[in-house]
Amino acid sequence: AKVWPGERILLYRNGKGLVFAIQMQCPHALAMLGGGEVEEYGDIEGLATSGPFVACPSHTYVFDISSGACITEPPERCSPARTYPVHVGGGGEVYVG
Repeated sequence: AKVWPGERILLYRNGKGLVFAIQMQCPHALAMLGGGEVEEYGDIEGLATSGPFVACPSHTYVFDISSGACITEPPERCSPARTYPVHVGGGGEVYVG
C-alpha cells in the first residue's frame, strides 16, 4: 500500500514485538483511532484472527489492526480500515509502506 505524504498512521507494537500499521482515521466516523483503546484478546470465537484490536473512540467500532476488518459491525455499515506493510530494521527503525 502506498503511503502519501502527510498521511496519519497508527503504529502498534504488540507484546511479541510485532509491529502493525493502520490508518489513523476511522473509516466510519472519521475519529482518530489513536485515541481509542487497544486490546489483545487472544482467540475470539468465530474470528480468524487474534488481533490486536483498536476501538474507535467515537462509536466504539472495533477494528482488527492486523487486517483492518471491522469486527463489531457488518461491512455495509463500516468499511475496513486501511492497513500497511511494516518492516523493522536491524536498529529497531520502523518502515511503513
